[in-house]
Amino acid sequence: MTFLSENFDAFQKLKDIDIFVTQFYHDFLILSNEYTKFLK
Repeated sequence: MTFLSENFDAFQKLKDIDIFVTQFYHDFLILSNEYTKFLK
């Protein structure tokens, strides 16, 4: 039981990191898009 719960905690942390990276990447794409428009 403890083995499973420890793995679950690690999995939750991974999911949080994944969500953070996805949001960061999304924001980065929007910013670079705006920057490109600004340069033209």
